[in-house]
Amino acid sequence: MKKSLIAIAALAAAGAAAAQSSVTMYGQVNTGYEYSKTDITTSGVKTTTKTTGFQNDRVKTSRLGFKGEEALGNGLSATFALEMGFDSANGEFAESAFNRKATVGLKGAFGEVRIGKDSTPMNEFDGSFKAIDRTTTLAKQVAGRDASWEGRPTGLFYNGSFSGVNVSAAIGNDSERVKTAGVTTKKDDTAVYGLGLGYNGGAWAVGAAVQLDTEKTLSGALSGDVKKTNYGVGASYDFNVAKVYGQYEGGQYKNKASTVADKYSYDQFAVGVSAPFGATTLSAEYAYNKAKDTAGAVSTKYKGNVFAVQAEYAFSKRTSLVARAGQVANWKNETTNDKSSTQEYTVGLRHKF
Repeated sequence: MKKSLIAIAALAAAGAAAAQSSVTMYGQVNTGYEYSKTDITTSGVKTTTKTTGFQNDRVKTSRLGFKGEEALGNGLSATFALEMGFDSANGEFAESAFNRKATVGLKGAFGEVRIGKDSTPMNEFDGSFKAIDRTTTLAKQVAGRDASWEGRPTGLFYNGSFSGVNVSAAIGNDSERVKTAGVTTKKDDTAVYGLGLGYNGGAWAVGAAVQLDTEKTLSGALSGDVKKTNYGVGASYDFNVAKVYGQYEGGQYKNKASTVADKYSYDQFAVGVSAPFGATTLSAEYAYNKAKDTAGAVSTKYKGNVFAVQAEYAFSKRTSLVARAGQVANWKNETTNDKSSTQEYTVGLRHKF
């Protein structure tokens, strides 16, 4: 029933698109066959997991969207955008409709202000200065200490361009209070603050983003106060015969409510290159990862190397064949020598509309 309702909603939106010339339907379908192998060694015991099958491409996920704009006069326009992800291998939509984007806003000389669910500047920055966005960081390395950011919150969003400098920002907040007999028995506060800057100088481009996520909870005698800070800088330069990329990304997790040190940090340094040869583009990416987990008086360090190579043949501007291979995830605990690595091999077809 849920899938049917989502499909009906999509058709209704498509009908609205046909009735208004300012509304556009867009998306992409990416499906491929993948072989992956993960080796995990814990306390000297190695476990290997192999998977094969057709699935949605993990680099550029399949999606369907609708966007529109209405002129209100005096240079002001109303905008909206609705976007949902789906698994192109089996045709199933995500659990919630328009899980990627659902906004309404105003656009003018000042830029565009939107409210609803959207992607944060940090989420948009991640991977934008990589030749292949498939080399995983260690943001989620330690269970219970996830330093990754909230990628698509609900809140207030802004985009603007001034003298070639692109500015983006996001603010999101959710709060709940419960009082019993005048005493606060539950308190939940989550907030997201993000800022992004970018400049495209033709052959070269630079960008940076930062995001702060906070979560404060109180339920009876239990309380939590988690703070996550993520940031990144990147640049690219196009020599025509090849384009080079460089990106740094880092983040920190800290539980401020803990009576002992409870924090985690990660860093990734990545470089990449892509080169066109007629209709074929060859790309390669390498990244070095490191992380540090501190629990009380004990600190554990992790390190790892990830890399990928890719060949893409363009049948047209919209359709291409992609083949990719690499070690997309890798880490080693320098204290215990526990380690994990994932190799991935994919061949797929991609179409944009």
